[in-house]
Amino acid sequence: MLLHKIKTQGDPLLQINMSQRKPQMLMSLEQMVTSKFPFPSEYFGEQLCNETIRSTRKIYHQVSETSPIFTFDCEMCQTSIQQLELTRISVVNEDGETVMDELVKPHNKIINYITFKSGITEKMLLNVFTRLKDIQHRLCTLLPADAILCGHSLENDLRALQLSHPYCIDTSLLFNFSGRLHIRSGLKALSKIFLNEDIQDSSKGHCSLQDALATWKLLKLKIEKGLQFGNVALGWKFGEWALKKIFLLDVF
Repeated sequence: MLLHKIKTQGDPLLQINMSQRKPQMLMSLEQMVTSKFPFPSEYFGEQLCNETIRSTRKIYHQVSETSPIFTFDCEMCQTSIQQLELTRISVVNEDGETVMDELVKPHNKIINYITFKSGITEKMLLNVFTRLKDIQHRLCTLLPADAILCGHSLENDLRALQLSHPYCIDTSLLFNFSGRLHIRSGLKALSKIFLNEDIQDSSKGHCSLQDALATWKLLKLKIEKGLQFGNVALGWKFGEWALKKIFLLDVF
């Protein structure tokens, strides 16, 4: 129903001034729906909405080139309700400074720490008393009304946070090697190819702060080079770029 409404009434996020670099990177509302971003129930009465989802603000301001960007990454563990719940969140600002890096204790019992991926262990959470609602409050206080959120497959992070936000950038969509919009490149591969950095290679699992910083660096590169860069669906030639970089990047 929401997709039909967008097609018949227009996508409000496409009405933003797209001549500026930051707004150019924003996801459309249609992309957010297709990617299964969470929406609060007070906005749309349909299956994509959830009454447990809250908006980051009551009122939002128009985004512009001066709007601040906050890059997120979250780690999750599986709990007794057979869902992935938040256990760590890392947030960096536009200068690459860490503004939040917190462990979070789920209300439900953890039945699988998924340490090989999350990097979270039972010992790490022993003396942690921060809950999801505490993180939600801090984030909603931190984010101004024109804040832009960035992440890699950001819908997963927002689902874990049980938050909805209208202005989102997803690096997994901004970079595209296949030319097919539904196929996303992983953060590990993008970091190696474009940043010449190895991430997610520890036997102890992922680090949300490391992943947030890598995502921030990719976005910074994208803003510098332009929307077409790194996206063959928009006419970018990976082969030509790779030939120039082959002696610098050991990825082939």
